[in-house]
Amino acid sequence: MAYWLSDEYINIFKTSKQLIEIAKPAQGMATDDNKRFVKLWWEVDLNDEFLNSNSAEESKNANKKFVSYNKGGSFRKWYGNNDYILYFKDYG
Repeated sequence: MAYWLSDEYINIFKTSKQLIEIAKPAQGMATDDNKRFVKLWWEVDLNDEFLNSNSAEESKNANKKFVSYNKGGSFRKWYGNNDYILYFKDYG
């Protein structure tokens, strides 16, 4: 990993639990065709968007065509990376 790690740090890696023992790594939502299903929020009629969802079930019940979709990105101090929406009609 790094030549400058001390023996103490190396021992932590050797004796600690592996990630797979603590959590199940998994991919989040994926579209397999972003050009088709992912849009910028300002490209779509505001009446077709549900941007304040707390769960997939809440998004489904809102019965809107698009829901918020966070793809990540570089650091933004004031707003965040809330640019994208996902076509979600009929629960995707």
